[in-house]
Amino acid sequence: MSDRFKYIQDYAANNPRLCYSALEFLLGDYIGQGCSRTVFKYALDPKYVVKIAKSGSFDNILEYEIWCNIRYTDHKKYFAPCSWISDDGVIMLQRKTKPIYTLPETLPSYFSDIKPDNFGMIGKQIVAHDYAFSLDRFIALTNLNKTRKVKSIYSK
Repeated sequence: MSDRFKYIQDYAANNPRLCYSALEFLLGDYIGQGCSRTVFKYALDPKYVVKIAKSGSFDNILEYEIWCNIRYTDHKKYFAPCSWISDDGVIMLQRKTKPIYTLPETLPSYFSDIKPDNFGMIGKQIVAHDYAFSLDRFIALTNLNKTRKVKSIYSK
């Protein structure tokens, strides 16, 4: 456990209002919620949103994992960037998108939860901003084009 984390833990344990005050400081207007997360504007930068996971949800972690795997690939243009995630995955910062009301005719095949609410615009590009359910399909698709060296008992 890092010194930073120990300090945060100790401070929070001795200051019951800390979490309330920190959230009040960081959270802007309420945007909406789904089955696993609640989303707010990020009070410190209007280009971002704060996603707070509901109890038992790992969607922030899944989304952040996808972003980390694609951020240096051509696929990144289809995803709203994730900028930060808490150690426990409960809070995540993601680039804010502008709402869309109709979907384009085509989207990459790895998106599985396809509805306008899960997509938005950054500039002139339509991106997914709710893509945690795409992980399995994304991994399957991207692994199709990858190879790895395998040591076999049949190799010379």
